[in-house]
Amino acid sequence: MLGYEKGAFIGADGRRDGLFARGHGGSFFFDELSELPLSMQVKLLRILEEREFYPLGSNRKVTVDVRIIAASNRRLEQQMRDGTYRADFYALLRKHGL
Repeated sequence: MLGYEKGAFIGADGRRDGLFARGHGGSFFFDELSELPLSMQVKLLRILEEREFYPLGSNRKVTVDVRIIAASNRRLEQQMRDGTYRADFYALLRKHGL
């Protein structure tokens, strides 16, 4: 999702842009956002708040401007109460009208 640099891991024989870098200036559709694991919610939250990230093995920041469109078949409010959804991620989504 974030890309990597040559040598970042075994088999990384070249630099590869991730989805966010390739989608700069565009939109992403996240279907079933309620299924996103907590670990990914943290990463996505940071990218959406800061609008930048480091690809794996890189010391250069990549700045992105993307729009997120999301859908869920579950009530995220209930998942927050159950501890399976981050309140700060939910608040960011609501702030941006998602």
